[in-house]
Amino acid sequence: MLKKVSLFLLFGGLGVLIELIFLNIFLFFDLIFILAKIFSLFIALSFNFMMNRVFTFSARNSKIFHQIPKYITIQSISFLVNVGVSLLVVSLLPKTIIYANIASASGILAALPVNFLGSLFWTFRK
Repeated sequence: MLKKVSLFLLFGGLGVLIELIFLNIFLFFDLIFILAKIFSLFIALSFNFMMNRVFTFSARNSKIFHQIPKYITIQSISFLVNVGVSLLVVSLLPKTIIYANIASASGILAALPVNFLGSLFWTFRK
């Protein structure tokens, strides 16, 4: 279990970096926060699915077509938590790039338990 948690956090951390890099790229090009958040989150979640499927949960032998709908369901719930918390935090802070990143990180942290537990007990369960 410790190995799974460690790998999940490692790939999650890389996913956070990917999400924040793309968030800042989109914000640099003046995309509104909600769209920048949605697009950057989608890119990061795609990366996380593949890494967690193959390495964290060793579920590559399971049919991907059974995993994808479960992953989408869990990620939809996680997405709502992530974006909801991000929007709440960004609405309370001054409108600067640094605070947009703090808001985004807050949403990511809030969604972490939903993401891990859903992946462990449902999406990638053997």
